[in-house]
Amino acid sequence: MSDYKPDYSRYCLSELLIVRKKIDRDRHPENYQALEDELARRMEDPEVQKEMERIEKERLYPGGIKGVWRGNIRLSTAFWILWLLPSLVVFFLNGLLAYHLITQKAFLRFGFISSLLNLLFFLFTIFCAVVIWRSGRKLSAKMAIWKYLSRIPVSIVLFFMLLVAGNLVYRILYISLSDTDAYIKTLKPTENYPMIGAWKRDCKNSYGLAIDKASEGRYNVTFFGPGGYFKPGSDGRSTTIKGDPRYRIIDDDTIEVSSSDGFDRYYRCSSSVDSAEKEKRTQAGQDASTEKPDDTVLFKLKRRDGTIVFKKGEGPVFDVVDKDGKVIEKNVPLKGDEQIEMLRYFGFGY
Repeated sequence: MSDYKPDYSRYCLSELLIVRKKIDRDRHPENYQALEDELARRMEDPEVQKEMERIEKERLYPGGIKGVWRGNIRLSTAFWILWLLPSLVVFFLNGLLAYHLITQKAFLRFGFISSLLNLLFFLFTIFCAVVIWRSGRKLSAKMAIWKYLSRIPVSIVLFFMLLVAGNLVYRILYISLSDTDAYIKTLKPTENYPMIGAWKRDCKNSYGLAIDKASEGRYNVTFFGPGGYFKPGSDGRSTTIKGDPRYRIIDDDTIEVSSSDGFDRYYRCSSSVDSAEKEKRTQAGQDASTEKPDDTVLFKLKRRDGTIVFKKGEGPVFDVVDKDGKVIEKNVPLKGDEQIEMLRYFGFGY
């Protein structure tokens, strides 16, 4: 063992840190202790503390943002701190937006905001994926397994974020977030298009069906709500309504629309209809129908195998239909994966 005793008081701070990184504390315990004593003495100086913080920051993120982009960062830091923690924050925000979707019924607007948030997160995830890929290349052969394990979840998230990005493009192309009330006021029937108007199951609702002019005696039928409306013709389909088996015309301001459990009755609720006459016709239509509409139903989402029903004060349930469209089971609680599918329809989750 060497008896050499270095004078660490003559070393600069960066030299002391290099020595501490390379010294063999087992072979030179006295020198190591002298080194630690010198560092502790210098750390009493506030200026030295600031310098230590700067050096530590450069060690973790050499080269700043450019250095991070080049992978000059620990893989654990890139995965857990740079990517995973922000991901959890985004998931939490999506949960809050989903809550507003159900309670506020602003399906279109909150779905758009969620999709936009996810698109920004998608771009951030691409940045993190590049950093994780590059920092993983610097691992030793013994640690290579962590390189691949860190890439798997990032790749999965990127795949689903691509779907979210496509959902946002769809919403930009086909959904308008303009003033719904202003659009509804433009829906006025004409002699050639008598079915134009805003139709609702209950005129007190803030959502319903917008029937607008298409071409050659045909109509566009789209959904509208307090947060926006689907642009006319966005589904690429049109109908004559009269003669279409999916619709029944009861009178000038009352129609029935085919659904998974039969026909739902809608009433024209545009300003062109006198409110007293509207109430009279609504009551007459309810008295004439064999089954009164369920006032607890807020919204329905149709699928091939049934309908997801949102009710006041309750969680969504599922009405199952057979291949002929006949309801065979009602009010079935949704499973976890079905709830995720329902939220994804509105642009939430992954």
